[in-house]
Amino acid sequence: MQFSIRRMGPSPLLKDVTVAVGDFTGKIMLMVGSTGTVICGRMGLVTLDIRLAHGGSLMIGDKTTVNNARIIVVNSTVLIKQDAMLSDEILIQGFDRHGIIDLASGNFINLGKDSVVVGKHAWIGRRVTLMPGSVIGNGAIVGACAVVTTEVPDCTVAAGVPARILRENVSWSRSWTSIDPDALQFLQEIDAPFLRES
Repeated sequence: MQFSIRRMGPSPLLKDVTVAVGDFTGKIMLMVGSTGTVICGRMGLVTLDIRLAHGGSLMIGDKTTVNNARIIVVNSTVLIKQDAMLSDEILIQGFDRHGIIDLASGNFINLGKDSVVVGKHAWIGRRVTLMPGSVIGNGAIVGACAVVTTEVPDCTVAAGVPARILRENVSWSRSWTSIDPDALQFLQEIDAPFLRES
């Protein structure tokens, strides 16, 4: 278990930063620029790079695994629920990080605080980007290299740029030859039809 905190930006003193991290295996690097909160449950294997500033809030549930992800939690909230699985080279972009200016009015159009939600037992595939406002449903699967900008409903498969729904009424298991215990628990919770026939 390796956990490191580094300063991001010129501020020599950081206030109002809360960090609580449960057990995990792997490596977490947290870069802090200003105020914010990071709360992580008891995770599995993780390789995680977190950027926190301007009142950002990150919460990661128990049993979540992260192969390699960068999570930008600046002026935003990112919630990753229990038993999610994030693959390799994931980017969760909770905030645009730069101002977008309306040319007619001169006003900034992206000043609000945004969020990203990854549902319980969701699987985020390799090189996926989750943009501000993304919501990944419980049990959903997001295919490799997808860019998600809106909602992916529960128990669906989405892929593409931008991501679109390819299949409904599916979920996944960490094992490809049998249903693992956490997947079985999730399938029982949603009352998967094939379990009623057994």
